This record gives sequence, structure tokens and C-alpha cells, in this order.
Amino acid sequence: MAGKLFDFKKSKVVSLVRKIIKERDTREKARLYASTAVNYFFVAFQLYGGIRYESVWFTALGVYYAVLTSVNLYVGLSHEKQGREAWKIFRISGWALTLANLALIAIIAIMIATPGVAVRNYSPIIAAGVTFWTFYLLISAAIGIVKQWRKKNVIAMAENSIQLIGATVSILMLQTAMIASYGAQAIEEARKALEGVSGIASASAEMEKAIDDLIQIFITSNRITGVLVIVVVLIITVYMIVKGSREYRKFRG
Repeated sequence: MAGKLFDFKKSKVVSLVRKIIKERDTREKARLYASTAVNYFFVAFQLYGGIRYESVWFTALGVYYAVLTSVNLYVGLSHEKQGREAWKIFRISGWALTLANLALIAIIAIMIATPGVAVRNYSPIIAAGVTFWTFYLLISAAIGIVKQWRKKNVIAMAENSIQLIGATVSILMLQTAMIASYGAQAIEEARKALEGVSGIASASAEMEKAIDDLIQIFITSNRITGVLVIVVVLIITVYMIVKGSREYRKFRG
């Protein structure tokens, strides 16, 4: 009776799995949808962190990654495009990312000018989530580089460029989250120790100076990494626009 109600071999799930295994296009779409789902999940996680801790920095990065994921989905759905159309998508992606990166530059500039925007006392859960996300993006970017080298495909090149941008920005996000979660904790412990030696003027002054130096190290680290991130994302997006436009004109000519 059970066999008549449910035929395992003819089930839609089994058919879909077989299709994914056998057909390259279906496999690519399944990979794209799965990675997009993971990306949007983390976007929701970022937005939650931004709202929960009233962090403009985290909220803005959540919106940025939502745009980045949407552009990557647009590119991925065009994986069958070749020649002129592929280079057109490559160029459009570059322009779309340029607009998003202009907003990112503004966000990083605010973070550099106002360190308190990024450095907050986040939960260790947030730091752990950002750590997972950063390593996920770095691994995805590495896999993308290998795929691009093997396939020599324009769309794969565009996807890899987007993944590299995402991974680069995530390094800055990881650094700020780590400093906010564990650096703030270290400063708080140092201040408690300072209270314990408040009666000794020399020790108190030295401890206060050490705390100020630690804060400056955190701020300087974020500023240096922020500038490097800006340089890298601009290089990638300018390359996409210039390379895409040049190759597109060749086909048009």
C-alpha cells in the first residue's frame, strides 16, 4: 500500500537530484540558488545585528551585501550568454558595483572619521557569525578563481570579481567586529584594573596611557584596512568597466 502511495524512484525530489547530477546547467543553477540563499541569510543576520545594536555600520553593510548578492544573482542567471552579450553583462555589472562601491566608500569614510560608528560592544555571537561569513566568502572566492582559470568564461570572471569584492569587504567587517567584541572587552577589563590602582598616581597614569594607546591601535588598524579595501574594490570595478567596454566594442565593430 505504501509503495502505491509513494514511489521513491518517481518522486520529484529524486528526479531533481538526478537532474542536478547529470545536467551541468541545472547543477550551476542549483549552486547559484544555494549560494544566494546563504548570502541573503547573512544579509538578514547583518541587518538584525545593526538594528539590535543600533549600528549604522552593520546596517549599511547589510544593505551593501544585499546589492552585491542581487548583482551576483543577475550575473549567475546569465551564465549561458556568450560573446558580445556576455561582455555587456560584465560591463553592466561593473557599473552597478561602482554605484554600490561609492556608497561603500562613503560608509568607510564615515567609519574612518568617526571610529565609534564601527567600534561597539557587539555580542560574541555576532563576531562568530562574521568570522564564519568571512571564511565562507574567502573560500568561495578561491573556488571562483579556480573555476575561472578552468572555464575561461566571461560570466565566471564577473562572478569571481563580485566574490572577490565581497571577500575583501568582509575582512574589514571581521576586523571591526573582532575589535568591537573583544577589543572593547579588553578595554573594559583594563579600566577595571585602573580602578584598582587609582590610589597610586604613577600606576594610574601609566594604565590610562596604555588604554589610550590600545584604542588608537584599534582605530588606526580600521583606518588602514578601510583604505586598502577602498583601493581594491575600485581597482576591480574599474577593471570590469574598462575591460567590458573594450571587449564589447570589439564585437560591435
